[in-house]
Amino acid sequence: MTITSRLAGASLIAGMLAGCGGGSTSGTLTPSPHSGTSATSSVTLNIVVPSPASVSSAHRTPQYVSAATKSATVTITPAGGAAGAPVVVNCTLNACTGTITAPVGSDTFDVQLLDQPGGTGNVLSRGSTVNTIVANQSNSVNLTFDPVVKTIKLALVTSSLPAGTAATDTLNITAQDAQGMIIIGPGSYVDAAGNPLTITVAKTDDNHLGAGSGTTTLGPVSITGPSNTSAPITYNGGAMNATAYTATVTGGAAIATVPATLTFTPTLVAMYPAPANSEPAAIVAGPDGNLWTIGSAKPGGKTLLKISTSGTFTGFSSMSGDGIAVGPDGKLWFGGFGNGNVSNATTAGVVTDNVAAVGGFTEGMTLLADGSIWIADTTGRIVKTSISAPATIFAYPTSAGTYPNSIKLGPDGNLWFTEYFGTSIARITTGGTITEFDTGGGTTNLAVGPDNNVWFTQRVMNRVGYILPGAPNTVTTFPIPGGGDPRGIVSGPDGNLWFTEQANKKIGRVSTTGTFTIIDVPNAVSELLSIAVGPDGNLWFTDYGGAIGKIVW
Repeated sequence: MTITSRLAGASLIAGMLAGCGGGSTSGTLTPSPHSGTSATSSVTLNIVVPSPASVSSAHRTPQYVSAATKSATVTITPAGGAAGAPVVVNCTLNACTGTITAPVGSDTFDVQLLDQPGGTGNVLSRGSTVNTIVANQSNSVNLTFDPVVKTIKLALVTSSLPAGTAATDTLNITAQDAQGMIIIGPGSYVDAAGNPLTITVAKTDDNHLGAGSGTTTLGPVSITGPSNTSAPITYNGGAMNATAYTATVTGGAAIATVPATLTFTPTLVAMYPAPANSEPAAIVAGPDGNLWTIGSAKPGGKTLLKISTSGTFTGFSSMSGDGIAVGPDGKLWFGGFGNGNVSNATTAGVVTDNVAAVGGFTEGMTLLADGSIWIADTTGRIVKTSISAPATIFAYPTSAGTYPNSIKLGPDGNLWFTEYFGTSIARITTGGTITEFDTGGGTTNLAVGPDNNVWFTQRVMNRVGYILPGAPNTVTTFPIPGGGDPRGIVSGPDGNLWFTEQANKKIGRVSTTGTFTIIDVPNAVSELLSIAVGPDGNLWFTDYGGAIGKIVW
């Protein structure tokens, strides 16, 4: 008799070797042609094993008869009888050959291929079938080998896509045997005990707005064998940091899995021209789902601008200003720049100028939950007033000639501000006590980072850096590749810091460990000043020449 082992409908050896090179192979169990009427028949096992030298890579697809096969075991169980002892057949470089006795009649044939000699080691594939052996003739026994899965690995055709542009990708799901060989072809995945396996894949979007928003989609993934091992991915161009893919295997023993992550490269998506003669400077995300800017304007322009996340502008007239923040009252508050005044606006665009006359040259501004308004006055003061009592002014002088111009609430409950013409960053308590800390150069703007440190830009030094609020003498700085001229800075929802390069017309991203990504803004009109995280999770920045830019990541 001849036993031709098959791999899910293919000849055992011919099918198993596909993808490995080396041509077709065959496995046979052949009885003596003169066995007469004896109750058993002597059979010869011959399985051709592909040579590793016949493949271009040690991890090419062996399709169940692996180049790693070192031995086979054959167990024959006659109908109504007990299983015989497993017969071990060791393999040479290219074949597993041996003689086996099979009872005449209905027999169950169980065959395993292993990665070590002597029937030991890991099972690489296994097959079982029932066939009737007839004496005095050649018998064919068709045997389906199923691969024994050791690891499920996920891999993307394209590991990174440009953020902001709709695209498609493919997720490949590959099963590997104990020797790391990729399994392809027909058949069913099983564990070492022969239990069938089912693989499902789930995704998790990190899109700044929470998982499950539909920014990416994944085609149905429920796999039981290697005949369909890919799934389509679609990306709609929305705000996205990364999508993680993980595999779960059910139905048998625990199987190791290797996840995959699709990342998105930050991309300058658009520059939106502002209304004519408008010069936006400072930008903030409003409580109404829009962006708001304050700046200056030429005749006919608008100083206060509202921008939707689709790039639609609405302009409002107000005095020129810089430094804009959202108050606990839901209004937009901004400084009057050289006028020494504080103004506000509702999200409906109702502007009230000169709410507080604080004097000096107002620039940076922040509001606390208690309604207090803190202002960096570049003439050399930190000024405090409040929503409830704007006529009550407290002024705290800074060191002479330091030009304070950005102020933010720190993670330690104090206010921190920059000193552009000094060599320090400074801290002021809510009681008005100021302490300066040397940074080796003037500081421009600041933001609280995802690491709860106070980050700052240094235009003259072409650096960004941070100070530890809990250990304020500890300062770390990072030189910006290619110069920099950094100005505005914001903590991004991706765990990095983002900053503008004012004269260089670039946007920079820096990790908390100092790794930089620089994005050109080739169509910038003038200086890039302020940057904010929009309600859509994207980065928005001002171009003083009359535009607002958006970066999707």
